[in-house]
Amino acid sequence: ALGGAIFWNTNIRNTYVNNAHETRERVAYERQFGPFVTWPQPRVSALDVTLDLYPARRAFRVAGEMTLVNPSREPISSFYIEGDVKRLKLDVPEAASVRIPYPKCCPVFEVTLKAPLAPGATLKLAFAEEQDADGLLNGDSFNVHYNGTRLDGMEIVPLIGVHHRRFLTDEARRESAGLPR
Repeated sequence: ALGGAIFWNTNIRNTYVNNAHETRERVAYERQFGPFVTWPQPRVSALDVTLDLYPARRAFRVAGEMTLVNPSREPISSFYIEGDVKRLKLDVPEAASVRIPYPKCCPVFEVTLKAPLAPGATLKLAFAEEQDADGLLNGDSFNVHYNGTRLDGMEIVPLIGVHHRRFLTDEARRESAGLPR
């Protein structure tokens, strides 16, 4: 009975992610978004966040607004945002579209602006998200423990741009996946 409860919590109620699955996701992310790492992306110049913690439920609610600035010398017509594509709500008034280009592999939104963001110009981005620990998790990686600790800003606030941190770092795995060194 105990084994069945653990299996139900880690495989049915939640998604079981083993090392091979995580490697496939990292390879897919790098193949889809790797070329954009060097593209100009807006940077956060101001951040206003409201975070409500519910440690007894192992849950949180976050809402906020970012001011993004174009730090480059070129206009930016589109950019990427990393976040939980199932739970994160985005509001970008200057956007012509906000879409999830590769929903099966990558937790990334693509924002296409109505007009390119000029060098030095700013825009506003509002976001909101709620998360609850839904039963037992594989590896217990949820961000809120019963005492409210283990919060990580990269898990609470959406990340702007494409980041190397999601790429595979193990050289042997990179080589077997056909990724450049």
